[in-house]
Amino acid sequence: MPPLFTVGVSVCNIAAYLPQAAHSLLHQTYRNFEAIVVIETSTDGSERICRELFAGDERFRLFERPRSGSVASGRNFALRHARGMYMVWLDGDDRLNEDALQTFAQLIEQYQMPDIVCGGTAFIEGSDDCQQQTKQHFELLPPDRIIDGSTALQTMLATGYLMVWLRIYRRQFLLDHELFQIDRRLHEDDEWTPRVMFYAKRVLSHYFIHYFYRRRPDPLMTKKDLRTLAHHIDNVISFLDFWRDHDIPECVRHPLVSFYADYLLRYWTDPKMENFSIAERFAEYRRLAADRERMTLFRTVVPFAGSSKRLALRFLPPVCTPRGNMRNCPEYC
Repeated sequence: MPPLFTVGVSVCNIAAYLPQAAHSLLHQTYRNFEAIVVIETSTDGSERICRELFAGDERFRLFERPRSGSVASGRNFALRHARGMYMVWLDGDDRLNEDALQTFAQLIEQYQMPDIVCGGTAFIEGSDDCQQQTKQHFELLPPDRIIDGSTALQTMLATGYLMVWLRIYRRQFLLDHELFQIDRRLHEDDEWTPRVMFYAKRVLSHYFIHYFYRRRPDPLMTKKDLRTLAHHIDNVISFLDFWRDHDIPECVRHPLVSFYADYLLRYWTDPKMENFSIAERFAEYRRLAADRERMTLFRTVVPFAGSSKRLALRFLPPVCTPRGNMRNCPEYC
């Protein structure tokens, strides 16, 4: 029989953290699962360590892949090769609660296989010898009750926690709607999660900690990488294209546009962006602002964000129109 769960594990240059992640999988109280460990080319021996940690356990399938620079590629690979009924995502520097799969299995049986089951996460900092839990996060959805994806998305957008590993997903649901992440993209969850929730019909939330997320000083997102700027704008473009091609439920229009309005404003105001010069940010921003068709759509969408954010968007940096005039983004569209 196929396993109930496929755990997709992403690994790239995280040798120091792999033993804890492996321990959390090897000691799961629920045993009927497989793990697809996608190891992208590493320089710290991550491949060797994975083979040593999982040796002799046939539930673990290890795949070495070229470096892509994004966990999205590995997640897509795991989804395409999975046999389990539900996808569980684990970044290799994090770990699962050892009762996570057991609890999810009980919920899946009790609630007759929802499309998505939401758990909770604890954020941890520090070394393995001296870890400190800084905070917890739950979806704040009505607990232990089935709701539709659009209703769930309203709360998720309000909290801003769109990380893929906060939930597990029925694999056939993802495949039926071709819900793959955009290959090689950074900030991939910000684009993917709203798209997934749009199609979900049955979402369940249960308040328990199933995931431990490690805050570490050297993750990819804290380094200066110009792809961060490009993919930030790409996510806004993906949102506008999705809006154009789908009938967005009225109940989610305001929170969805509000989220992406904030997303665009943070491109200019977030302190994390200070690593990038104005010229660097402007170069990517212009791809969005100079596209007349998308900016016409932008004008149609922005009012759903509310008057304050609509006003704030007027003060975005000017763009050069095809006629050479300098205008602000909402005026140009």
